[in-house]
Amino acid sequence: MARKSRKTISGKADDREEYNREEKTGKKIWSTDLYLRISQREPESNSLKNQEILLRSFLKIHTECRLHKIRKDNGCSGTDFARRAFQEMLEDVKEGKTQCIMVKDLSRLGRNYLESGYYLEIVFPLYQVRFLSCEERYDSLTGENDLRTLFLPLKNLSNQNYAFDISKKVNSAFLTMREEGKLLHPHAVYGYVRQDGNWTPDGKTAGVVTEIFREFAEEECSVYGIVKKLNDNDVSSPGRRRYELGISRDASLLDAKWSKNAVKRILTNPVYIGCLIQGKYHPYKIGSHKMVPVEREKWYIHENHHPALVSRELFQKARERLQRWKEKKE
Repeated sequence: MARKSRKTISGKADDREEYNREEKTGKKIWSTDLYLRISQREPESNSLKNQEILLRSFLKIHTECRLHKIRKDNGCSGTDFARRAFQEMLEDVKEGKTQCIMVKDLSRLGRNYLESGYYLEIVFPLYQVRFLSCEERYDSLTGENDLRTLFLPLKNLSNQNYAFDISKKVNSAFLTMREEGKLLHPHAVYGYVRQDGNWTPDGKTAGVVTEIFREFAEEECSVYGIVKKLNDNDVSSPGRRRYELGISRDASLLDAKWSKNAVKRILTNPVYIGCLIQGKYHPYKIGSHKMVPVEREKWYIHENHHPALVSRELFQKARERLQRWKEKKE
């Protein structure tokens, strides 16, 4: 009777070949992922293409490593580990599909010292995952006897400090731009389009905004009445307009309707009198994506920044009516 295999062999020829190679040589074959990451503010030398070329060459040196998948996180910060490709790779690690991970350098794994150390020293060893860093020539399989491992915590700390330093410089640049009244918003609000670094009236929706203010301020319609009128006339809502302008690719926005909150946001936004307000929120801490509100005294307010869609008098009348409506409800 033929000896039973201690391992399930797939029907694919290349899988059988790798299996047979392991059986004959007694050398473990590692199912390997190449992990590539680049943030939005890194030089071309760190491009995903360059990382892949380097890692494929590195893979050829390690003949015991068989390519499983190439994971790419494009435009992702190294201080945040909630990255799509990284998390998908972790799922395969837990299921035993990924046994080895290769990166260009330690900063590709992450620039947060504590979390990088958590994966290197706890998660990967727990699942018996081999970790290789090309530029540092680090291999966790032999790392215990390699003096260079003593420098890993220092290297990770350096990566984290680099990320924090970049964040500080970017925040400083944003601060200067806010003080000068330069737009940091990637897209314009409803009624405007972004053109040549500024906001200009949107030919399709600017008149809609003006009419909303006029009808409400002159007490021709309530908020609910305006919502009904806009929907009955099939006027593009803010959500639908984002899709029409290509700002969003969510096709479901084509069916987005007007709501009372959408109308109230327009009636209370001073952007429609040409006023730009920036800096209302800032990151909870350097490298964090969590935003917290800023005191009003610290906002950056620039009057007459762009063409107004309504007069100050009309805006004030609308605000006063909203206030009366609010007091009446209370």
